[in-house]
Amino acid sequence: MHTEPHTPASAQRGFSLLEVLVAFTVLAISLGAVMQALSSNNRGLAIAARYSDAATLASSKLAEVGKVYPLQVSGHEGEMGEAYHWRLTIQANPDETGYLKDASFIVTAKVSWEVGSASREYVLSTLRNR
Repeated sequence: MHTEPHTPASAQRGFSLLEVLVAFTVLAISLGAVMQALSSNNRGLAIAARYSDAATLASSKLAEVGKVYPLQVSGHEGEMGEAYHWRLTIQANPDETGYLKDASFIVTAKVSWEVGSASREYVLSTLRNR
């Protein structure tokens, strides 16, 4: 008669229920951290895209001074799409004292937009002479 030797519990193969629960807990915490990092990254990309669009709009408004908008003390504003509001300000340069005193201007383009309940803006300024 052949009998199977009794194997001790420590020699059995496989994972205990406690080990499986610990592994799932570690996995869940790790996945949560990864998902939060990816979500934060997407928000950062969206904010960067908005700033990039605003910088392009502000730069184009500065380039239009002297072509679309005369180089004289004035203010102009408008909307681009439904997202952005822009304001172009041309003012005399108060620091100019030389022969360019009446021909030197500070040109400022300000682009603003809303993000939820917060307001953001991007401002570019340059000095222009006639």
